[in-house]
Amino acid sequence: QQMKQQMKQQMKQQMKQQMVARGNFLTESTSHEKESSIKELKQRMLGESTEEKESSMMELKRQMLGKAKEDESTEEKESSMMELKRHMLGKAKEDKDIFDISKSTLDELPKRMDAYLAGDTKDLKDQMLSNGENITLSSQEQQSSSLNDVKEAMRLRAELQDNPLKVESGQLPNQVDGEDDPRISTGNDDSGPSPSGPVVIPIAEPAQTYMPFAIGEPVVEPEPSNKRKFFICGIVTFVIFVVGVTVSVIGVINSIRNRPEDTGTQGNPDKDNPTKNPTDTRKEILQKRIRAISPDALVSTSNSYRAMNWIIEEDEMKIKSDDPLLDQRFVMALIYHSTQGDSWTTCSYSQMDRACVFFDYMTMQNANATRFMTPVHECEWYGVICTDDKHVMKIDFVENNLKGTVPSEISNLPHLRWIRLNSNDLKGTIPSEIALMESLTDLELPGNSLTGTIPDAIYEMPTLVYLGLQVNLLEGSISSKIEQLASVEGIFLFDNVLSGSIPDEVGNLQSLLFLDLGRNQLTGELPSSIGQLPKLKHLYLHNNGLSGPLPAEIGNLDSLEMLLTRSNRFSSSLPDELFDLPGLWYLGIENNMFSGSFPHKVDRLIYLYYLYIHGNNFEGSIPSSIGNLTYLNQFWAYQNDFTGTMPASVCKLRNQTLEGLRADCREENNLTKLECSCCTVCCTPGMDGLCYHV
Repeated sequence: QQMKQQMKQQMKQQMKQQMVARGNFLTESTSHEKESSIKELKQRMLGESTEEKESSMMELKRQMLGKAKEDESTEEKESSMMELKRHMLGKAKEDKDIFDISKSTLDELPKRMDAYLAGDTKDLKDQMLSNGENITLSSQEQQSSSLNDVKEAMRLRAELQDNPLKVESGQLPNQVDGEDDPRISTGNDDSGPSPSGPVVIPIAEPAQTYMPFAIGEPVVEPEPSNKRKFFICGIVTFVIFVVGVTVSVIGVINSIRNRPEDTGTQGNPDKDNPTKNPTDTRKEILQKRIRAISPDALVSTSNSYRAMNWIIEEDEMKIKSDDPLLDQRFVMALIYHSTQGDSWTTCSYSQMDRACVFFDYMTMQNANATRFMTPVHECEWYGVICTDDKHVMKIDFVENNLKGTVPSEISNLPHLRWIRLNSNDLKGTIPSEIALMESLTDLELPGNSLTGTIPDAIYEMPTLVYLGLQVNLLEGSISSKIEQLASVEGIFLFDNVLSGSIPDEVGNLQSLLFLDLGRNQLTGELPSSIGQLPKLKHLYLHNNGLSGPLPAEIGNLDSLEMLLTRSNRFSSSLPDELFDLPGLWYLGIENNMFSGSFPHKVDRLIYLYYLYIHGNNFEGSIPSSIGNLTYLNQFWAYQNDFTGTMPASVCKLRNQTLEGLRADCREENNLTKLECSCCTVCCTPGMDGLCYHV
């Protein structure tokens, strides 16, 4: 409010100063002269060219600049004002022809001026005649010059407000609304008669850009006072101070947030000098890169954070922030922390000794390696094999007491082809991100305690050749997406808790060699599409709840070597096509509900080595054609309904290759179900019968 009042006072002073500087006054004229002057003004305005307007504008601006230099102090202006007042009073006494202009007439003068500038001469004339006033001009030159000044002043004000006023043909622009302050001053403050000469008409500007000026005089902006300057400087200084304090606080917070926990690691020079600029820059870049692949690195209790802290603070290799293999080293460190590396049986980190010896299950002999987390390239660590350009392509940590979980960040090893984590104590679920590794061919996680379902993404890996998830606690069904494993040769899912049926799509795996689904909770029938696997060698379906007959299409598996269906609920008789498999050397169909007589075509399986048919409902006599199986080593036929005598051709094999021959040949209640003088083990009839070595 104080600033507003000061501004108003300054505006009043400037208006008075302009009145003193100009000294032009409008005097009264006769009605006849006034009307002729208006007509002449209109003609001049219409005839004035654009170049003359621009020239007048430039001249007015130069006058303004000159006027600004002449106004040196407020005291001089006030002194001139007082002197002008005295001159005006003396002049008023001498000029007896001038009518007394009352205060009421002065209050109405702005409206009359608007009408005058707008060209409304008729209304102006009537109004002035009704008031008994006659406005005359001292001379034609004074009237013409004053009106020209009004026009040019109006244009200048419009230009300063970025709102140019256009003078249209036949009219002048209306005046612009201003403050509530007086817009017309006579210079006598109502203390005496009106002085002779022109009347000063200052035109007020809007409050926000107040620039008063007299007709035809240059405009002088009021200079800001010293108090205003000090006020503005104070505000700027305060804002700079607040910004500086805010930036400092943010910097302190970030430094505290990014400070790693003290893990007790010794020999770290960067820890002793945390303010070292190059280290801070390197640290920030490393943090951003690592957090981009592992958001958990933000959590101070996570394994990702520990691995990141080791990379930045503890690793003596001091990997550079722009190292392209940063992700690889971080992931290897993360695997170590996620699987409780300090508890590994072999080659865990040690400050005392970098070298270690481990048993290589591939070569079945001891091998030398470098311990994990030592200051050498990660390709030299135990169980890690890399390509020639130092990209990890194999991880082999078999039977090394790995605990914890498999980190999903392992997918950031794009060149990884082989993962072998067999026979450890890993828990948790299988990360679906593994499917992102386009180079992966072997995924072996058997012998752990993994839970959950097999991610669908695993079934969508066209490059996968070997899938080994056996001996875990996996549940759920086998997805029909299994057909997308276009390159798979081995699927080992036995010893889990899988349920549901075997999907028909399994028959589309044209490269499949080994299918082991044993010891699960699978149900339903074996799909006939199983016969569409021309390369299949091993088919293990044992210890499930499968039922129904064996499909005849199974005879199309020309490459089949081993068929194991024991401990299911298969029933009906055996299809003859089963014995058209020339390469079959293991036939284990025991503990099912097969019935009927055992086919005599069995001798077509010329390479048969193991024949297990016990625990079924076969009846009749044992076919003598079995004696033609010259490679037969084990023949177990007990707990069936066979009768008669063991064929001599079979007993003859006892002197050649047959080492184990079992049948229901034990006497019970003076009765013998099957006579067998060459059996190695005789059992009592029935599923609960006891077996004794002979």
